[in-house]
Amino acid sequence: MVPPNALPALWKQPEQAPSAFVILGAGKTAMDCVAWLLQAGVPQAAIHWVRPRDAWLLNRARLQPGVANFESAIGGQLSMLQAWAEASDVEDMFDRLEAADYVLRIDRDTRPTMYHYATSSRAEVDLLATVETVIRDGHVKRIEPGKLVFEHGERAVPEDSLFVDCTAPAITRNPPVPLWRDETITLQMIRIPQPAFSAALTAFIEANVDDDEKKNSLARPIPLPDAITDYPRASLVNMMNQKAWNDDPAVRQWIAGSRLDGFSGMMAGVAEDDLPRRGLLKQMRSQAPAAFANLMRLVQDAA
Repeated sequence: MVPPNALPALWKQPEQAPSAFVILGAGKTAMDCVAWLLQAGVPQAAIHWVRPRDAWLLNRARLQPGVANFESAIGGQLSMLQAWAEASDVEDMFDRLEAADYVLRIDRDTRPTMYHYATSSRAEVDLLATVETVIRDGHVKRIEPGKLVFEHGERAVPEDSLFVDCTAPAITRNPPVPLWRDETITLQMIRIPQPAFSAALTAFIEANVDDDEKKNSLARPIPLPDAITDYPRASLVNMMNQKAWNDDPAVRQWIAGSRLDGFSGMMAGVAEDDLPRRGLLKQMRSQAPAAFANLMRLVQDAA
């Protein structure tokens, strides 16, 4: 069993390549690993993918900055707000997001239950979907030569299989705590899924705001989602933070000039006489209150 970064060494010693690769994990690391193997020439039949649960993926095309991508990016944000505002439950919300081409899934016949904000292109998703041997027998308890032992059963694999461990989480999901307390800053995500932006804005607030209570009001930690049912709460706190930033002139000005914020500059650059793009922005603003209210309802229903 090896980590993903051990794979390139095999291409230097092709005589040692296994007849099968067993990929353990369902997250973005596993997806990248499978895509790498396929693009390196490994036939899909030689890949066995242990994927206990599937994930919804953000469509990369909806997240590209720059004026040339305005309609796709801002249209995606509008679709997201509309889904938040109109969804009857979380499953309905993701159905709406998928219909708007805002999220993707690898297997159209399997309902994803995981959401970690993993981002992928449609071409990548189509490539991953070519792998036919997907194992959904739960979590692996033990590995033996030619065998995977699960919580409820076993699965045979070729004797010389190479197991690739992609199960480590990218981040630890600790319970949120105030960022500022007891002379300590506990770094957490305050805009999801943007750790670099979150860290930079945290530094700006630390350098420009004196009172810890005020600092914490500008930077509520976002509970990181795992299951799709966690998504409304994360989105709600995200919206609360965004409103607090919009209401604070200094923070609003800093965000407008930050290269880590992909959309503020794009929106600020829309000309006054560009009526179609102005119309998109107006629709976004009009959807925000309903989105906030419905997210609040979904969070309360879940509680």
